[in-house]
Amino acid sequence: MTSMPKSSPTRAIVRLWLADRPGMLGEIATMLGQLGVDVVGIDILERTRQLAVDELSLEFDQTKVDLSTIATSLASIDGVGVEDARVRSLESVDHGDLLMTASQITRLPQKEFLASMLAMVSATIDATWGAVVRGQQVIAIVGQSPSPAWIASYVAGKAMALQDDEVSEEVFSITDPQTGDAVVIARLGRPLRLRERQSLRCIAEIALFVEHSLTEQATASERES
Repeated sequence: MTSMPKSSPTRAIVRLWLADRPGMLGEIATMLGQLGVDVVGIDILERTRQLAVDELSLEFDQTKVDLSTIATSLASIDGVGVEDARVRSLESVDHGDLLMTASQITRLPQKEFLASMLAMVSATIDATWGAVVRGQQVIAIVGQSPSPAWIASYVAGKAMALQDDEVSEEVFSITDPQTGDAVVIARLGRPLRLRERQSLRCIAEIALFVEHSLTEQATASERES
């Protein structure tokens, strides 16, 4: 008798708010174990004295339990809030792979570099849109974004405001102090948490440095020719 091939597990990302008290992760692990769900990764995105925001990577058999049931069961635990729960394909990239994204950015060709960089970063963190602003002009953009004028005004406003890394935002920007170029990434409906913003800051700095270097190399080549 031929056995049926085993189906691939469903992969999901669940973001939780956790009260900062001993045993919380143990309660969550116990609940997930009872549902037949495997925890394959945990990312600590933010932590304060009262609250932690953790993101769990889960795998489970969707024929036995669905994501809605998992989210509802987790929310029933005292001190746990579910910020977001979504199914991800096994081929998709998690935001935790931003280091690999940074490495790939350094190998992008000069042609359409900024647009390619934005598309890569946006796909990695499920961003709604991304843009690069130079002066008052949006020179690269991907996704469902607001108007270029709004993006340029946002960057100008952020440059004059005090930055507070303790406040989660859906729109994050970083400006290169030397060139004035700015990278803006937005993920509407899900705040970009502290760890994500720190990673995005590093990637944006790398991307702007690489783009500036590629431009200088191209200019030097044109002069030599």
